[in-house]
Amino acid sequence: MILYAYHLRHKGSQSGLTDLLHVMKIHMPTDSKLPKSKYLLQKALNIAELKSVKKHYFCPKCQRDIPLNAKKCKNTKCKIKIDFKKQMKKGFFYVHLNIKETLKKTLQMPSIAKNLLERVHLRNTSADSEDSVSDIMDGEAYQN
Repeated sequence: MILYAYHLRHKGSQSGLTDLLHVMKIHMPTDSKLPKSKYLLQKALNIAELKSVKKHYFCPKCQRDIPLNAKKCKNTKCKIKIDFKKQMKKGFFYVHLNIKETLKKTLQMPSIAKNLLERVHLRNTSADSEDSVSDIMDGEAYQN
């Protein structure tokens, strides 16, 4: 998600995002499932259409949201003129997408559901063993 927001923030090209994904993949374990292209990233994030991703601009002075049809800030104390191209270049915007729907679609994917169930089962079976350490709270030093 962060990579996709970065791509939108910098108005990246498709090849730029692919290159960024390649650089990220070099730093990941060899069995990493990081997508190799913008298409595969969108597919993995369930962003079938970019309509679900929205940019919201805000005033650089008062940080109030600015509607896309506004010519200046609506704050009566501020009222600075708004140039959306400059707003974009200077980073006075944020990216919004429907996380609830994205998670819902992701969790409905059979491969994701299967992997989650396997992880839960693995944690439950390994937690039964007294020799098992799954995180820092299981360690002897933490418990003393």
